[in-house]
Amino acid sequence: MLGFIQHHQLISGKKLVVAVSGGPDSVCLLHILVKLQKELGIKLHVAHLNHQLRGIESEADAQYVADLARQLGIPATIEGREVKGYQAKHHLSL
Repeated sequence: MLGFIQHHQLISGKKLVVAVSGGPDSVCLLHILVKLQKELGIKLHVAHLNHQLRGIESEADAQYVADLARQLGIPATIEGREVKGYQAKHHLSL
């Protein structure tokens, strides 16, 4: 994994913001990056946006991501936005 990231120059800079939805793919990505951060010379920061589309499930995802970041010792930004209202106001699709 490390060789692939370096060969394809997938990461540049010293700080990497990792978008974590709380689903298995993004959580796996976060764990991989945590294990490789020293070799890559990066500091991680977790970002999660609660789109408020699934009620209590969305809240649970946000809490899970916040707890996971805390357990891993990674700073996190957890925000919420009422996407359906924005969608309706601006006549957009989800």
